[in-house]
Amino acid sequence: MPRGRTQNRLQADIQAASHETIPHIQRVGKGDVEDEFVFTFSHPQVPQGKIEIRVMPQETAGYPGDNYFLVPFYTDDGVPSNIGNILDSAMTSTAGMRIADLLRTLSCQLCNSLEFANESEDSKAIVPDADVYTHSSEESDESDADIPFDYDDDDSFGFSDSPQHIVQTRTPDQILERVRQDFRTVRNTGIRISKISGVDYVSEHNIMAMSVKASKLGLSEEAYLAWNLGPSDYLILLMRYSGDYTSFEDAMGRPAGQIPICFRLRKCSKYRPKLEEAIAAFSSSLPNNHSKKHEQKIVNFEDSLLDGGDLSTFGVGDSIELLFNNSFFAMMKLRRMKNISWDRAKKILSEVAISGCDNESIMTKASEPDSANLADKGLPPILINDHLLSEDMVSLPLVAMQFALRYLVKCTDYCMICHEKTTGTFEALKPYVCSNPLCLFQYMSLGLGPSIDNEIIHQPDVVDLLISFCYASLQRAWDNKPKLRQFPIGLSLEVPCIRKPGDNWNKGTLINPLEIEVSWSDSKATIIDKSHVIGPSLKVGQWVVIHTDQNYGKSKSGGSGTHILHYARIEDKTDSELWLHIATRHPVLMGLAGITAKYWSWENIGPAKGQLVLCNRSLDDIEDDEEKAFLLTLLLSALPSVGEMRSHLVENNSRQLAAWNRIPPSAMKLLRWIIASNRSFIVRVNDSPINDVNLDNTTNKRPDRSREKISGVDGWIQFRFAQGSPEKEALFLDALKDLETSHRTILAWHGSPIGNWHSIIREGLDFKVVANARAYGDGVYFSRSFDYSIGYSKRIGSFIWPQSSLEITEAISLNELVNLPHKFRHSNNNIYVVDILHWIQCRYLFVRPKQQPEVGLVRIDTTRHTKVEEFEQDPKYAILGPQSGRVFVPKLAIPSVKKQQHHDPSPPTRRKIGDDDTDEEDINDINFLVDAGNARSSTGGPKLLQTHSDIHTDFRPGSLDFSQLPQLARPSYATKSAQQIIQRELQKLEKIQSTTPLHELGWYIDLDKVENMFQWIVELHSFDPSLPLAQDMKAAGVTSIVLEIRFLRGFPVSPPFIRVVRPRFRLFAMGGGGHVTAGGAMCMELLTNTGWSPVSSMESVLLQVRMAICSLEPKPARLEETTSSSTQYGITEAVDAYTRAATMHGWEIPAELKEAIILV
Repeated sequence: MPRGRTQNRLQADIQAASHETIPHIQRVGKGDVEDEFVFTFSHPQVPQGKIEIRVMPQETAGYPGDNYFLVPFYTDDGVPSNIGNILDSAMTSTAGMRIADLLRTLSCQLCNSLEFANESEDSKAIVPDADVYTHSSEESDESDADIPFDYDDDDSFGFSDSPQHIVQTRTPDQILERVRQDFRTVRNTGIRISKISGVDYVSEHNIMAMSVKASKLGLSEEAYLAWNLGPSDYLILLMRYSGDYTSFEDAMGRPAGQIPICFRLRKCSKYRPKLEEAIAAFSSSLPNNHSKKHEQKIVNFEDSLLDGGDLSTFGVGDSIELLFNNSFFAMMKLRRMKNISWDRAKKILSEVAISGCDNESIMTKASEPDSANLADKGLPPILINDHLLSEDMVSLPLVAMQFALRYLVKCTDYCMICHEKTTGTFEALKPYVCSNPLCLFQYMSLGLGPSIDNEIIHQPDVVDLLISFCYASLQRAWDNKPKLRQFPIGLSLEVPCIRKPGDNWNKGTLINPLEIEVSWSDSKATIIDKSHVIGPSLKVGQWVVIHTDQNYGKSKSGGSGTHILHYARIEDKTDSELWLHIATRHPVLMGLAGITAKYWSWENIGPAKGQLVLCNRSLDDIEDDEEKAFLLTLLLSALPSVGEMRSHLVENNSRQLAAWNRIPPSAMKLLRWIIASNRSFIVRVNDSPINDVNLDNTTNKRPDRSREKISGVDGWIQFRFAQGSPEKEALFLDALKDLETSHRTILAWHGSPIGNWHSIIREGLDFKVVANARAYGDGVYFSRSFDYSIGYSKRIGSFIWPQSSLEITEAISLNELVNLPHKFRHSNNNIYVVDILHWIQCRYLFVRPKQQPEVGLVRIDTTRHTKVEEFEQDPKYAILGPQSGRVFVPKLAIPSVKKQQHHDPSPPTRRKIGDDDTDEEDINDINFLVDAGNARSSTGGPKLLQTHSDIHTDFRPGSLDFSQLPQLARPSYATKSAQQIIQRELQKLEKIQSTTPLHELGWYIDLDKVENMFQWIVELHSFDPSLPLAQDMKAAGVTSIVLEIRFLRGFPVSPPFIRVVRPRFRLFAMGGGGHVTAGGAMCMELLTNTGWSPVSSMESVLLQVRMAICSLEPKPARLEETTSSSTQYGITEAVDAYTRAATMHGWEIPAELKEAIILV
């Protein structure tokens, strides 16, 4: 094979390996020289927790079979010799392997070597002295209570190595007593506490845990299932703080961004997480979609409710963590100072982020009347008493825990990204995002919501159902418009370069196509018109669509055959030939699915002429809804069947669907949007219990739902179907309380065309759109008769998703209504029109597959009557099944009557709230809360130390010599409006700088020296003395890090360019870190188009830059020379290094960056 093609295969394998989940392997990417690639090996037993390894293929022309690898380099010092031996022998042990196999082999060999070496060390007993702490490796929960922070595991935080024996200084009694008092307050509310690490001795990292049984929240069974929680799960809020403990009073006196506390919300089978689990929760930023979702794939979401697991994430918890990290302290301070609601505080902060108000304006806004009720309604007893508004001493941990639980139980009321209250009448069961496209983009980018891989593995029929509904919603309805109400705008979907078809539903108009001839036998396309070869940029790995006019069975395409669009991926190419992987074939004829071309024997069909177009047209730029729907239809046609996707995942537990090159990236995004935007709880009702296959080839039994099956609707597939949020369910139950009848609810059918169900499961049953004449007024239409309702769900075969195994032709729901027909908008013997939406609760969804036989004589399974109790219907309003037959509805399937049908004093669908903690409390956690005796003052109250007032700094403002720094002339784009925007930011910083103690602020701008608004010189100072950077600065006689900020033409839409001017930092390859590149530019996604937000304030930017430089992950920042500070970075090397770093990470570079070099 030509070298070009083998190189392409090598690079494709490197890229594919970067998306795979391989144990202990991270950051797979290209190296500095041609064909070289680099990866990071992570393990607790190596220095810093990870090492960077470079690999050089030696015979790329013969890759993979004739190639071998040379692994001579690893950039980290102090690598154990056994690792070096493994790497030296890799040339022979990995010869002939593909990249992914090489990485798996090295990972296994390195881990085995390290674990073997560690066994002998573990066998040596260590006897601690009274004042010396050592770490125990015992696995019991009790062993963690009095063990200090494990410095052998500090690599999880990116710390440098520490000796095995660490002499610790105990926390002063006054501070420790306040910690105890705050957590005693927490425990007195029924919330358990655990001391995980540090706290009672001086440490930079102290971890406490607060936990509550999920059953105490009183959620419905449907909510538990929809939120991936179980009643027996513990909800755990981990709290980590650095240095001295920050009390509530301390937090109120500090800027919100400078409070050294962070939180993680998790679930666990026990109230007390293990030390290593808690450490791991803080070892990576939220959320890590690839690793997190892969870990979740092996757990069936329903099985997890039965078999408790270890500390793990859940979708709603990830969203709440975002809120904690972004807004909690600011919201808390506003609410306490101005006595406003949480919602009002969040709204003010959102308005400030957009308008850029100063602190005075924030206080003015907070003083305006608050229309929201301070006391939330419908909260469980554990949240009734709002501790933040207490007149007694306030416990910061309790405020945080109540904050987390409040947003959890009310999560469906808020957007999962901006956390603003969502608008609209639909109260969903699953949380989602608001209508802002930016929130949808961030939701998808952050990986919140359900795991696609997990859903496909454990609920393939539900995924098939969701895709089928979406596909049907894209088809033209009676008014020639698609049924889809909301398109996936903002996801950067790239669709084929095809314009919409005409009225005759032809193939559409291809945009700038290439004329080709395709040989189906070897999947090769030859470009006929050579003049257009340079036109579209054809690259290996790109997706294209090929159109052919095909006559089945003939060697050449004719003029009256079937229009077929072939979705294909370019596997290899020369100047005029393309080798293709054809993923799917989609016939376009009278409804887009007229002929099943996938069953043709294509290898026996002769060459055909056709046209090829790229898939690089942005869906966001298309205005016509019909055209968008047509292109999304084509995109869905490129998906494999759900069965194929499931098989791909189950065959290898390291696979992720997003890394499968069988699926176009945009089709993958669309699939995730379809699954993630589903706001209803849907699960298939099986005829009998079934075993499920996990990724490790083990099996586990799914919960038995056969008892929930409704008899009398043979030929239809049944799904449990729930929509209402806990609040909507509560309103439904409230409406039942005062009914005197013995039958408080009635059942009714609702039929609707297939194209409507995509919107119904996302927005609920409503009457926003008039699809049929409303003979009886506005409202949702129901019927007692199955046959009458099914007439509104027409069977239209062309609306079937081509890859569907269900092949749905009709759909109908069974719903529970409040038994007040006389108060409906309309009611007769057969038809109900209900205009009060919270009187409606969906219970079942029935779909009819194409291959099922027609419904004949329907019989009730009488054998089930002795096993399952029947729901007793109101005789006046009993429903009729197909052909007016009888329907048997299990009583256990109707939540409102699970316990008692009449006047049950407790909410029927909400689990009883009680103290059912079965996990025994650790005696060490209880002992920790006991008074220390000598920690109290004479008045009995806590005596706190002044932990910040005595801190001093060696930095002296105004001492910087500006004559030695670069001076820029005013740029050509220095318009008045541009200057005003930057000036407003500078004025905010001036106010902050004048009101904040120098040592607390950590940065300084000499405002008198700002002569050019587009260039700022900023000094970072007063670093934590324990940082290696601070120690290097002290040795070099340097008191500040000098930064230059250059505002580019596009600011604030584009980020500013920020670089270090001096001193020079140690290179990463030489042990440096701090996110400073080799040229001095900051290596931060925030400072690229990918991570930048136009609403970011320069205060937050400076804070994040300072935090990045102080970061110990992956390595701490160090100075290049500790004896001199005169050497400066140049602007050219800074821009070049920034460009290299951004390109390596895949971040978008501002187009106007080159102007930064010119403006010298």
